Amino acid sequence: KTVAAGLFALAAGQASAFNLSLGGAVGNVNFEGIDWDSNGAAWVQGFQGGVGPTLGIGSTFDLYYMSKATALYDSVGNTLSFIGSIATNGTAFNTVEMTIFAKLTETVTNVGVDPITGKSFANFEVVSGAWDVFLDTTPDASLASGSGFTDGTKILGGGFTAGVAGSFDNLNGTPGAVNANGTGSNALFGDVTFTDSAYVTPSPSATLASTTLQYGLSAGGWTRPSGFEGLAGYAAFDTPASFVLRGDANQDFSIPEPTSMALLGLGFAALGIRRRKA
Repeated sequence: KTVAAGLFALAAGQASAFNLSLGGAVGNVNFEGIDWDSNGAAWVQGFQGGVGPTLGIGSTFDLYYMSKATALYDSVGNTLSFIGSIATNGTAFNTVEMTIFAKLTETVTNVGVDPITGKSFANFEVVSGAWDVFLDTTPDASLASGSGFTDGTKILGGGFTAGVAGSFDNLNGTPGAVNANGTGSNALFGDVTFTDSAYVTPSPSATLASTTLQYGLSAGGWTRPSGFEGLAGYAAFDTPASFVLRGDANQDFSIPEPTSMALLGLGFAALGIRRRKA
């Protein structure tokens, strides 16, 4: 996560500041990234890692993610904080929320047992994906019910770069089992293909979402949402093939130079090479 963020900052060169126009008492706010709520949710559907004679290697699964912003930040610190349905820059207040909804399709590239820890793991790569950020002046997003994340005004959107690698460690049991425990991470590099210039200027062109995923004991006191933005097939319980994780993410934005983008691609390729092999 730290290495990926460093590569992104290197490619960006000087930090790119963007302006969010909220109107109202808060007005305009500068930002370079969004801190998404650590109690966000990620639903994995169709996971076949560890199954059958191939151990699921080569199989694909979908991951859906939803969360709401807790802060906007720049290189100095937070520029806007979201507290419940209120956003504040420290002196003024607006009734507004910012939410994200994303979907990724990923491929299982490796499954094995770590020779040092003795714990099983799965490696995966992004096949495709898309994300959208919404601004809503009538806040109704609920992390508990899993609803209200896509009914605001879309202000940013884009895709995720294929081939970016991630990993997940199964520390105990399997999703849905008693005392299940697991954790994983991914650095999702992508592009920005949509910007509503009425809200965000200038338009960013690249993004990096540094994520942490947890289930079972690692998720602590996190509350599993009772729904997932109305998606069909969502169940009230976890199974090894369909399970919900606590999702935390920071999303940075930039306008990198073309030559820096090439260096960034090489950096992510190196990160993929360093993934564990069984």
